[in-house]
Amino acid sequence: PKTLISDCNDASLSATIFLNTKSSYVSSAQIELQYNTNNIYNFSIQPSENNLFQKYLLEENSINEVRTEYGRSSFVINSNEAYTGDRAIATISFNTYPQTASSSTQIKFLNKSTAIRENSRESILKKTIPLTIICQK
Repeated sequence: PKTLISDCNDASLSATIFLNTKSSYVSSAQIELQYNTNNIYNFSIQPSENNLFQKYLLEENSINEVRTEYGRSSFVINSNEAYTGDRAIATISFNTYPQTASSSTQIKFLNKSTAIRENSRESILKKTIPLTIICQK
């Protein structure tokens, strides 16, 4: 989803990140996210079940770091096989701090996010869409 609506009263939320490779084959993806630590805590990111890279995930060169003090997350997923399609690659989970009034916040992709074409260092990533969390009272 591009938008989640919640009461944000210490809510536990999650969202799936999808990658559409069109007709290109990719063997790795790097997801760099930023969020507001005044609104979001307990942030994590994991490979999605049945993700694009299927069962051929490589542990080597994979990264899963959350820097809570900066509201940043780095996630790199690699495969020894290249895949094409429009499938999930990761799931983010997080909690929202209670809000006193209606508000919104976003989890945004940073420019360092990439999806690497097979046998290349070229990224096929053309566009990212932030996740907007709307807190309704």
